[in-house]
Amino acid sequence: MSAWAAYEDQAGAMHVLPMDDLKPHVLGDGCWCKPTPEDDRSDIVVHHSMDRREYTREMGRVQ
Repeated sequence: MSAWAAYEDQAGAMHVLPMDDLKPHVLGDGCWCKPTPEDDRSDIVVHHSMDRREYTREMGRVQ
């Protein structure tokens, strides 16, 4: 099963990161995955997984 975790950065933004991804993530805009803010909450930043788990979840499949 693919898990996600939330961490607060020094500026107070919450980063949602995939746990145990194929490549480690870093908090902040400089992460390799090009994280994006939530549409309605700019203080929540969602990172994108290298293993593409968010795409399988959107299609109704759980890894």
